Amino acid sequence: RRKPEGKAYVEQYVQSLTHEMKSPLAAIRGAAELLQEPLPEAERQRFARNIQTQEHRLTETIDKLLALAEVEQHGWLQRRERIDAAALVDDVVQGLDAQLTPNGVDVVRVPQAGTWAVEGDVFLLRRALGNLLDNAIKFSPPGGRVELVVDAVDGQVRFSVRDRGPG
Repeated sequence: RRKPEGKAYVEQYVQSLTHEMKSPLAAIRGAAELLQEPLPEAERQRFARNIQTQEHRLTETIDKLLALAEVEQHGWLQRRERIDAAALVDDVVQGLDAQLTPNGVDVVRVPQAGTWAVEGDVFLLRRALGNLLDNAIKFSPPGGRVELVVDAVDGQVRFSVRDRGPG
């Protein structure tokens, strides 16, 4: 019984890993393709920075996977840290930059009055928001708009992703 359960766990783990690595690779591929076209210097620099950002994202993913393997082995969780919610959202949106250009999808952080912080693992929170935005972008029509709102409801920080896709 344990062998099939272990196999299913490994399969799920590999699928998650594949999904986590596809987004930065797609962003790198998109930026690299755009860099092969004649571009103004400012745009060229922006796409080059995006490639570096996505490379860092892949490296961070691999580091976290190694840490996760250690957690699985030892049974303890990573430490929590205080994270500025608006800065986290800005970081996620900035990381999507090259991915947006080919589809013409605009991602906008809707400003809200107030400053909020959350406690958690910045990597995991960034991945969760990144996955939500990736999906909203994929299912948005060309030239569409995706909105990311950070606000507080009943003392809790809320992240909302709004799109106008078919879902």
